[in-house]
Amino acid sequence: MEKNKIDRRNFIKLGSLGATVVITWPLLNSCNGFASENKNTINPYFQADLDLELTAKETDIQLFQGNTTKVWMFEGNVLGGDKTAVQKLGKSYLGPIIRVRKGQK
Repeated sequence: MEKNKIDRRNFIKLGSLGATVVITWPLLNSCNGFASENKNTINPYFQADLDLELTAKETDIQLFQGNTTKVWMFEGNVLGGDKTAVQKLGKSYLGPIIRVRKGQK
């Protein structure tokens, strides 16, 4: 009769274990063989409407008067398509504005 009795410590252990399984099960189940079962194929006839090149570089800029701050700046160039799709922001540390239309690929 004594072995069927559960005390507070064992109840908390079993409850924590059960909660952990319930919370992590969907995550673990969704990752099941994802990397090895990639069935996407590349379409050799795909023609992009817009082809961009984005480059990130580390630079020092002055945000406020005084010291400079290291930031990552992004530069964008249009390799193919509408040349007005990338709007550069001058010396701003913010990246370029990329303008695309719905359905553009």
